[in-house]
Amino acid sequence: MASLACALRFLLGAFACSAVAVAGSAAFVARQGTQFVLEGSPFLYSGFNSYWMMHVAAEPVERAKVTEVLREAAAGGLTVCRRWAFSDGGDQPLQVSQGKYDERVFQGLDFVIWEAQTRGVRLILSLVNNVKDFGGRAQNVQWARNAGVAVNGEDDFYTNPVVKGYYKNHIQSVDTNQQHHQRSRQRRPNDHGMGTNQRASLSSRLVLENCAC
Repeated sequence: MASLACALRFLLGAFACSAVAVAGSAAFVARQGTQFVLEGSPFLYSGFNSYWMMHVAAEPVERAKVTEVLREAAAGGLTVCRRWAFSDGGDQPLQVSQGKYDERVFQGLDFVIWEAQTRGVRLILSLVNNVKDFGGRAQNVQWARNAGVAVNGEDDFYTNPVVKGYYKNHIQSVDTNQQHHQRSRQRRPNDHGMGTNQRASLSSRLVLENCAC
């Protein structure tokens, strides 16, 4: 499992850890040796990065832009999208301050996941940034410093128990949010602004178990 975590970090470059959310299938994409597989068969894909979707979808009047990108991606044969499930502090944050979230931005995240699922596009949900843009490791460490925790630098994200706890709590918050909006969608199936399937939240638990956090 440690080798899988390392592979994910290598594949995702600047992003420290990510969750794989599977759309349109009850199975997760898994690993056999050096190969990705889906339901026992080799999983080959073409994908794209689109970090901005959650922020745009946080404004309901702008959501058509997300829908159009995912529609064109699916039509062009792109089946995997890497996008953000974090934004820590700063402008239009998901996590406004440590442990406090903007529900409006969460609804933007829910919308993107739902739209991707309906179009058969699988998602890699990045949960923290390795660089300072949109918060990332640096913001988590700074929140700890502001709380009086003795930290030395950004690498304390991986070792300091308080900062590691912040990250685990973020994963749990994303997980809880997706479960909540899944239930909302079951009650209101035509509301495309909220909700997703359980597989997205389960993938967050997968990262929690496999990353050095």
